[in-house]
Amino acid sequence: MEKSVLGLIRVKYNTLSPTQKVVADYVLENAQNVIMLSLSTLAQACNTSETTIMRFLRKLNFDSYQVFRVKIAQELSAETTESIYEEIKADDSIEEVKKKVLHLTKSSIRDLNNILEEKQLAAFVEATAQANRIIFMGVGASAMIAADAYHKFLRLGLNVVTCNDSHIMSIQCAHV
Repeated sequence: MEKSVLGLIRVKYNTLSPTQKVVADYVLENAQNVIMLSLSTLAQACNTSETTIMRFLRKLNFDSYQVFRVKIAQELSAETTESIYEEIKADDSIEEVKKKVLHLTKSSIRDLNNILEEKQLAAFVEATAQANRIIFMGVGASAMIAADAYHKFLRLGLNVVTCNDSHIMSIQCAHV
């Protein structure tokens, strides 16, 4: 299956440098325009250098800006009339909120399917099965995700621990 360029950008977003995130934000918000821009024009629009754009492309495993633009154009032409991401607004009707949430959920699942490689998944499953103990850590909103993962892995019968306190996290890491 062909990988979604815009989905790949969203998935890899947290691994990007601050300047690369500026480029990612611009591409995600202006994908339709990006396919018409030269490399130097995109760099100017993002207030960055062409080198930063190329580093961003390499992070996404693209060898050239031309290939990147073509892939985005192909992706956009294959898309439905629905936007890739629509923000939920306070004045949206219940029906609009439902549609937007469903669309975003489907889009997220499609993006995950496009970037999830079977070898990586198999390696994760093997490492998880061989682990003596699995520690889920999270602070703030991430603590809820860590607790959810803890609960799910605990039900599988695995030796799991969760913690949401940074001091306890340090102690846990020191004893791994």
